[in-house]
Amino acid sequence: MSDTKPTTFVIFGASGDLTRRKLIPALFNSYCKGRLPELFNIVGFARRPWDDAELRQVLQAGMQAFAPEAYNAEKWDAFASRISYAKGDLDTLADFEA
Repeated sequence: MSDTKPTTFVIFGASGDLTRRKLIPALFNSYCKGRLPELFNIVGFARRPWDDAELRQVLQAGMQAFAPEAYNAEKWDAFASRISYAKGDLDTLADFEA
């Protein structure tokens, strides 16, 4: 995709099962097929006390477990570099402030 507008995907509940099983494999598949904008980021938002590296590790394990046929280590590293984590609670307004 040749769209140059920056795009940010925010996944609320990023530490959950749906993210590992469905959302990240779908986004990774789209990335591998060139269907995502050139400038994109993924922000995972959840309550767990994780950092970027922990989220990436959990999502990578999910890819390997639930979509092994689509997993490619080299492409994953490039894709995962665009993933970041924000710890917060959906009921706490201050957690949404930058």
